[in-house]
Amino acid sequence: MPIPKRKSHAYAVLLSALVGSLGACASLPRTPYAAGESAAAEVAGIPGARAFSDASVETFTAMLSNASARNRPFSYLALSGGGGDGAYGAGIMNGWAAAGTRPEFSLVSGVSTGALIAQFAFLGPAYDLVLTEIYTSGVAES
Repeated sequence: MPIPKRKSHAYAVLLSALVGSLGACASLPRTPYAAGESAAAEVAGIPGARAFSDASVETFTAMLSNASARNRPFSYLALSGGGGDGAYGAGIMNGWAAAGTRPEFSLVSGVSTGALIAQFAFLGPAYDLVLTEIYTSGVAES
């Protein structure tokens, strides 16, 4: 007995949905990662760039002495959030560089939109055009 065309179409749709949903159950194998590995992670090309707030006093003393040996003052920058008003912080970075008084930062930290600005502030004025593009093109809104 032949299957009516309408039912065969419904079966085909059902079978396609079933096959498609089974594919969603599959996953790629993940590389195991232990929490202890995070302490050993390094920024590529910048050994010793990471320090944790609960590190020993000796760790921070060593960082200070390394900076002193390079005859370079420590300059810190902390940037807050602000959502859409983060463009103001980007403008400050550009204006500061244009004035010629923006230091080379030793440490930069930021929260929310401040974290977006922080990486470019750390890299220096050479990246100010990229920072401006982020806040004027609408990319930062999404």
